[in-house]
Amino acid sequence: MVPNRNDYAAISTPILSITGHYDGDQRGTLKYYKLHQQWGDPSVFAHHYLVMGPWDHSGTRKPKSRVHEAQFSSHSLIDMPKLYLEWFDWTLKGERKPAYLHSPVIQYVQKAGYWFGQEPLQSGSKGERVLLRNLLVNTDTNQQAKSRYVYDPKAAVTLPIKLDMTGTVNLPQKGGDYVVFETSSLTKTSRLFGQFNASIWLKMDVVDTDIYLDAFEVCKDEAVRLLSQAYRRVKYRESLSMPVSTPIQTPFELKLDDFDWVARDIEKGCKLRFILRSAKWHHQKHFNSGLPVSFQTMAQATAATISVLHDENYPSYVHIPWLKPSVDVTQTVSLPLVQ
Repeated sequence: MVPNRNDYAAISTPILSITGHYDGDQRGTLKYYKLHQQWGDPSVFAHHYLVMGPWDHSGTRKPKSRVHEAQFSSHSLIDMPKLYLEWFDWTLKGERKPAYLHSPVIQYVQKAGYWFGQEPLQSGSKGERVLLRNLLVNTDTNQQAKSRYVYDPKAAVTLPIKLDMTGTVNLPQKGGDYVVFETSSLTKTSRLFGQFNASIWLKMDVVDTDIYLDAFEVCKDEAVRLLSQAYRRVKYRESLSMPVSTPIQTPFELKLDDFDWVARDIEKGCKLRFILRSAKWHHQKHFNSGLPVSFQTMAQATAATISVLHDENYPSYVHIPWLKPSVDVTQTVSLPLVQ
């Protein structure tokens, strides 16, 4: 059952939410947190605590310092059973609040290797809204108004060997089935903190497809690391429950605001790369038909030409959440976290 507005307003007890940077349920955890913030009683929400570490889903119960290819220091670990017991002792028996909960929000920053507190959760306030036309890899003036790719569900797709946020990624060689946008190399180390969001203006010659926007870190050694991604089925761009029509070859706006949360230092000399695509690397294939995807087969497969518009009339952009420590950090948490 999905809580509604009245359900959130009726909550009267403290809540402890725990998620991780690599947790497959992170989006749901943050959605429920934000809806409670929006619709709940402010005095009750003041006791909604959120802990987010460098863990996968199992790590939210038994944290490990290594997640697949990513290795973290022992400072990334929390004694979860102790936290659980002290949480229930506090909420049910009236004993002292767990010492781990220095602030309503406790977060770990990758590469920096420390925790800090916030009140409440918020993306970095040094956000940078970057127009896609300023991120073009191909600066040919004829390409400034739009970029274009073709997604043919009948064509063979070279999959990345892995698409894992914990290590480097070998991207398929560009073959016209996705478009690339890049920032300039950073002139100083900066802290990426929060969720990207994007507004992309598109024009298509099919009635429906899926759109993915992937954000990568690319450093001097050309190592590519997936940081975050968002995706949307075009006909469900306004609501996940109510489809809307998509007029052929008519510009429309696609908003992407459910990216994975990122808390990571991006070093000087590195840059951010954004890939917009429809090809399925590791998800169910969309055949570009108007039928529900579960009923589509190769018989309905149609190649789609998708134009990404980024001129003055269609200012597609990506918002990058950079941290401003003097504003966004309410309390630095001493390491290691000890009770």
